[in-house]
Amino acid sequence: MDRYPNGQGTPWEPRILRLSPFFQEMLDAIPSAVSVRDAEGRVLAANRAFAERVILSVPEILGKNLSELFSPERAVVMADNDRAALQSKAPIIHEEDWSGRPGGKFYETYRAVVRYPETGDPLVFNRAVDATARRVAQKALSESEERFRLLFEKMQSAFALHEILLDESGNPVNCRFLDVNPAFEYLLGIPASQVVGKTLLDVLPGTEYYWIERYGKVALTGEPITFTDRCAELGAWFEGVAYCPKPGQFACIFNDVTERMRANQELAESEARFSHLYESSPDALFFCSLEGEILECNKAAEELLGYPRTSLIGKNHQQITPDKWRGMDEHIIKEHVLSRGYSETYEKEFIRADYSLAPVETRVFLHQEKGGGSARMWVFARDITPRKRVELERDMLIEKLEAKNEELSGFAYMVSHDLKAPLVTINGFVANLLKDIGQGNYAHARDDLARIAAAAGNMGVLLDEILDLSGIGHAPGVFTAVPMSGAAKEALDMVEGYIAPRGIEVVIQEDMPVVTGNRARLRQVYENLISNAAKFMGSQPRPRIEAGARAEGWRVVYYVKDNGTGMDPRDREKIFKMFTRLAPRIQGTGLGLAIVRRIVEAHGGEIWAESEGPGKGAVFCFTLG
Repeated sequence: MDRYPNGQGTPWEPRILRLSPFFQEMLDAIPSAVSVRDAEGRVLAANRAFAERVILSVPEILGKNLSELFSPERAVVMADNDRAALQSKAPIIHEEDWSGRPGGKFYETYRAVVRYPETGDPLVFNRAVDATARRVAQKALSESEERFRLLFEKMQSAFALHEILLDESGNPVNCRFLDVNPAFEYLLGIPASQVVGKTLLDVLPGTEYYWIERYGKVALTGEPITFTDRCAELGAWFEGVAYCPKPGQFACIFNDVTERMRANQELAESEARFSHLYESSPDALFFCSLEGEILECNKAAEELLGYPRTSLIGKNHQQITPDKWRGMDEHIIKEHVLSRGYSETYEKEFIRADYSLAPVETRVFLHQEKGGGSARMWVFARDITPRKRVELERDMLIEKLEAKNEELSGFAYMVSHDLKAPLVTINGFVANLLKDIGQGNYAHARDDLARIAAAAGNMGVLLDEILDLSGIGHAPGVFTAVPMSGAAKEALDMVEGYIAPRGIEVVIQEDMPVVTGNRARLRQVYENLISNAAKFMGSQPRPRIEAGARAEGWRVVYYVKDNGTGMDPRDREKIFKMFTRLAPRIQGTGLGLAIVRRIVEAHGGEIWAESEGPGKGAVFCFTLG
């Protein structure tokens, strides 16, 4: 601040009014903002209320110019008002906006000219009273009256003001129209000139009495009511509110809702039809958010997944979908449903309440709420468990038939090969026999006959095993309780003549379980496995065969173990095929293990071989259903 105004070199500070503590305290006690300024707008005295307006203390503002305390625009306006007061030399009262912004603080300012005590120079005394609340109230009242006038004239709802008419007993019998708005005229098709001043029964003589009774209660008790009812005389539905503006009067604001009531009725009927279709649909229906939250579902969804509806609602769609399908779901929703509004039919699975999987055929549609509301999804899911079961059975049957065809093809080849070999032998030795007889060489002839008989015997054994193999599974025989230890011992007795000469030790577990099966066939399993182990014992100095059982989890595994020649692990599956002979020099038809597998499978089990390699023995294991 310039200490020497107007370049005269006279310090400013002496001109500040030095008020006594008493007068300063009096000024500070005034709630209005008070200040004294000179013609240049410098503050010479002020109270605490003024200082608070500019967020400074009183000592800090003394001597400051208006431009240092207020915005430039506000300072200019206040300085102009001060000059106007100095020129008129009469008190001025007017309103000022101290904030300079719309909706800011308004003050009612009083300005009067006073004299500087020492020089008599004119000063401006200012007192500003906060008039914001009054100004806002006046403005609100004015705006309210304007709004009411506009509302009354422009409102779409019909408005009518009445006075209630009573009989001698004080019961309402009629009412008189005091005022109506243009919407009333339009809605009822009656001009105001034919309504105002007349009674309701004059204007609408067929009005039901309960309307008068209802409105009379409002006028007499002051309790407002809302209503939705049908006026029989006009054949229309009205909805509105009635209230009491003063005792003995009531006002109605109402609308014709005939079309809405008709639409609601049609909608209710439509929703009833939809609800019936929704609940009776054989397909599971889910109404979901785009994030997958289930908002609603039908009865078929409960039955498909095994959850009550209350448990399904609120779950996320992904919670009932296996991990392997989630990526596909997200892709279909993003690339198809959101882009074009629907998806093609596709297959997936749901997780049921019991954690089993439900195969479904699914289609998704986008649902857009009216008025641009949030988008939702309809998910249609059809249970295809029966179809999948049929498809699985078909695939299994096809696979089984293909295996059978392959087996028959190999069977035909092997039969023709293995039967042809003894026939060639027979034919060859028949020719030798004829030649030897012709030459009288009877010793050779007897050898020829022996060879022919041996070839015929081999052919008979082969034919017997082929017939045996073909009969297994087609005629399973009678199933009874079979002690497996007893079946193994009976089998050992049958092949004892083959085992004993080789000095093979055979150990049979005593406490093997009792199973339900065909005793003869199960004995045959042990016969073939024990004799097969004996054939492949090799040159083992201490040959040993062990038959027993062991528990593996919930099932029992039966086994025949030997310490013979063993096998290449790559041959473990091959050996169960018909006519497979890993060592052609060892006597046999190649059908023994094929027969064993057929018997085990006919009993609902499976068979496999275990071996660490050649020279390390073998274990044949099987289970029974």
